[in-house]
Amino acid sequence: MSERQSLRRRRRYFSLIEIMVVVVIIGLISGIVGVNVIGHIGRARTNTAKSEVASLKDAVRTFYFDIGTFPRSLDELVRSPGSDKWDGPYLDRSTVPKDPWGQDYHYDYPGQHGEFDVYSYGRDNSTGGRGVDQDILSWE
Repeated sequence: MSERQSLRRRRRYFSLIEIMVVVVIIGLISGIVGVNVIGHIGRARTNTAKSEVASLKDAVRTFYFDIGTFPRSLDELVRSPGSDKWDGPYLDRSTVPKDPWGQDYHYDYPGQHGEFDVYSYGRDNSTGGRGVDQDILSWE
């Protein structure tokens, strides 16, 4: 067998080192992309919660303007509390939404930070936190 045929035969296959280098590069790229995607999803959920808290706050105020008192719970925004003045539902859905992490929004009347408070505890569902774990508050 000539030297040229021998060289051609050896180069038909990738060496184990070449395959390992490619796998490591793919792993690094996947890791970087994955971290960025997860970060965007977290920020999108936080922004959704901020929008929904603002919407709930507006609905509570509209309820107050119609009835003359604040609702006892967020459920009164979608179900009449028995008042003839109720002109709801005050939300575009038949139920009060859950926050993007699947938890109920919190509503306090009377509020500690205003006439009423609407808030979500964020992803960690506990007071405080930073980033996606931050609380989403109607008074900020």
